[in-house]
Amino acid sequence: MQTPMLWLNVRYGVVADEHLRQEHSEKRRIQEMIETTPAGLGLDALQGYRAYLLLKQGDGSTSLGSVRLSLRAAKNVLASASHQFDTLPTQKTVTTYLTQTPGQQATAQGFISYLNRTHGLSLTTELSERAVARAKNHKLEAKLYALYSTGGEGEDYERTWIKTALMLLHGVNNVNKKTLAYRVIVMQGVAGFEVMLNTKTYWVPGPASAPPFPNGSSV
Repeated sequence: MQTPMLWLNVRYGVVADEHLRQEHSEKRRIQEMIETTPAGLGLDALQGYRAYLLLKQGDGSTSLGSVRLSLRAAKNVLASASHQFDTLPTQKTVTTYLTQTPGQQATAQGFISYLNRTHGLSLTTELSERAVARAKNHKLEAKLYALYSTGGEGEDYERTWIKTALMLLHGVNNVNKKTLAYRVIVMQGVAGFEVMLNTKTYWVPGPASAPPFPNGSSV
């Protein structure tokens, strides 16, 4: 619609209402979410949750943008339980999903509460620190293994490797790979990197040393 709107603007000074434009976009994206969900128990739950959220949006207690974000989280929770959307989440699938995407915990809470009310469930979004740490380590292991498998090279590759290894092996958070100071060093016959970070010195094995991975994958 850009070309006709440009003509209308130039010829008649017509300007689109930005609020209505945004509202239409949000409604279209919400409808697409529903239309791309297979028919079944999951879709029924998603449509019911949409109706509940739109009531809240109608009384002014939430925005259309928040409705879309909440529905996206709900659809992700349902997809984690079944890609066919033919079953409702269990506590196991909810916990697994949230440990893999901890940033979605607050957004998913609304849908979990809705399921508990409407389907007599007793699901919770509470996660143990141990479960979150285990999921984080699993992601780091997978990333480190992927880096090793690609056999990359160059400074950017080394910095990415070092950042991931520091987080996995030393529990270092918020590593800025661009500011890392490091040098290649051999420790007990194993090639690796000596890294200086926040006045501390760390050593991590290099990708060429083929280190064993904590998840049991030997590379």
